[in-house]
Formats: sequence, C-alpha cells, structure tokens
Amino acid sequence: RGTLIRSPSGPAAIVDLARVNPPYPNGFSSRSKRTRLLRFFVTIGPSFNFSYPMFYFAYGSNMDLSRIEDLGLHFQSIRAGVLPGWKLVFNVIDNAEDKSGYANISPDPKAKVEGLIIETNREAIRKLDWNEDAPAYYQKKKVTAVGPEGKNFECMTYVGNPKRIAKGLKPRKIYLAHLLDGRLFLDPDYLAKLERIKTLD
Repeated sequence: RGTLIRSPSGPAAIVDLARVNPPYPNGFSSRSKRTRLLRFFVTIGPSFNFSYPMFYFAYGSNMDLSRIEDLGLHFQSIRAGVLPGWKLVFNVIDNAEDKSGYANISPDPKAKVEGLIIETNREAIRKLDWNEDAPAYYQKKKVTAVGPEGKNFECMTYVGNPKRIAKGLKPRKIYLAHLLDGRLFLDPDYLAKLERIKTLD
C-alpha cells in the first residue's frame, strides 16, 4: 500500500509496486494492474510548470486512474493516503427518483477514509472543478491526509454541497467500480469494506 508513482519529469521514473496485494477475483490480477498502471504512468506525464504544486485527495470515482487520464489531468506524483476523522458515505444526489448517490465524506472522529494523494497544480484543479460540478454538487475543502510514511499532506478535496445531500441513497454498481479500481492503493480491510457496500442495482 506504499505505492508511489512519480511522473517522468526527472532523469528517471520511480514506480514502487513492490507492495501490491495478491491477485484479485474476477480475473483482475496484480500483474495486469501493473501493466495498466505503467502504461498510464508513461503516457500521462506533465506538460506544464509545477512551480506551484497542490495536493488533491481523491476518495471517490477519481481513484480510478483511467478517469484521471480521460480528464487529461497531469500529475507530479500519486501515493496512497488516509484521511482520519472522516467516513465515506454515499449521500450526494445522483438521481432523486431512483435514489442513486455519489460518494461523499462526513466528519467522524472514529473513522478514516482511504484514497489517493495526487500532486498536481492549479490547472488540473480547475478541470476537476468542472468535472465535479463545483460548487453546485461539490464544494472544495482543505484537509490533512496522511501518506504511506506517516507524512502529513495539506490537500484539497471535495465534499458534497449540503443542498445536494439526501438520506437513503446507494451508489450504482458502475460507480462503485471506480472506487474499487483504486485497490492498488488501498488497505485490504478497507478494500473489503468497499466490496461489501450494497449498490442500487
């Protein structure tokens, strides 16, 4: 879970995949994940100035690196992260009629949320604002996430706009799959917890 990926902006790329979990069910093996991750890593390198780096904590669908790639977001590094004092919920309204919901975080002193600490810059954050429909659906919030070595990172993340929150929502299976795609960075117990979440379909 100490996976650290750095974009190839320096003399050499650093990809630490030594702590990948054992093969996963449904034909999703750590080997195939390595291949996909390396392909992503090689093609998504930065093309702009990182003079003013920012850290973004992704806990929802953006744990799926293919979504990051599709959005054209560049990064300097990606590492596993933990957000203590918060819990993962699905209470941001997707469709009010069928009660489907998007991921959100809610304060809880006894809980923690796992995700990705993505080092990027303001240009990428602006793209994320558009993708997350901020501030209509989500609002920016500063949080302190803990990296693999116990180092604190001051990050920006998104929390649900109170006007878009409702009770009794469940994620769609296809949406939850995006969170599960971040399994390379997740603790096995947290991953198992995600896999037990009941979906709308």
